[in-house]
Amino acid sequence: MTEESDLDASILPIEEDNTDSSDENTMELDCESMVQALAFYNNIFEHTDNKELKKKIKKSIRVNALAIVKIVASQNTYIAQLEGRVQAMEKNTTDRTSLQQALITEAVAKEVERKFPALKDISRILTVAKVPSTVSYADRVKSGTTTESSKTVIKNKVSKKHITTVKPKVETSSSAETRKLVQAKLDIRKLKIGVKQVRNIRNGGIIIETDTDTDLDKLIQEFKLQDELTKNFIIDKPALKKPQIICFDVAQDTSGEYAISL
Repeated sequence: MTEESDLDASILPIEEDNTDSSDENTMELDCESMVQALAFYNNIFEHTDNKELKKKIKKSIRVNALAIVKIVASQNTYIAQLEGRVQAMEKNTTDRTSLQQALITEAVAKEVERKFPALKDISRILTVAKVPSTVSYADRVKSGTTTESSKTVIKNKVSKKHITTVKPKVETSSSAETRKLVQAKLDIRKLKIGVKQVRNIRNGGIIIETDTDTDLDKLIQEFKLQDELTKNFIIDKPALKKPQIICFDVAQDTSGEYAISL
């Protein structure tokens, strides 16, 4: 009984800690001491038959267990708060870095575009090109070694115009006088010829544009039937030029439409 009395006197429930639970070191010490106390109580509980003593031990274990749960919960809350702060700091750092990079890139692009306007669409052009050639354009022209596989001819798709020129044989009349005489001799409405426009050119000439090739041929035919017109003027159907652009070192499967869109 003496041993049990001594044990009974030594076992007192550990009071709940009223210190600030945000202190991480204090929480670790309290939790460790409570675990040691629980082990101590459990050992006594298993080796005693004293009912009163066991009752006190149960109460002490319950108090310490609840205190441990409270400490663990406080620690988890504190850890979550720290993780939130770290994530916020990382996000702010990433956002600031991205913003700085974007601003720098934009500033550089604007400066390059301002100083070198020809480079404005260089990135789009580079997406079409194959591997850059080590031979310059001048060297290639000199050697004459360009092949069909290494170049792409882009034809200018300009809508065809149906035009003819009327010029005085002797440059004594103005374009206005030429137009007036042609209109007097050729009744466009009666001939049912569609004329889009008539424009003045140098040396007293004019250009007549019709709706279709058929209208143009009919106009020229009727013009040649008028003696006064053929005596004083020359009517001609100019051959339209077809300008071409040659791009070297372009992938063979690149379509002309895609290259023009650049």
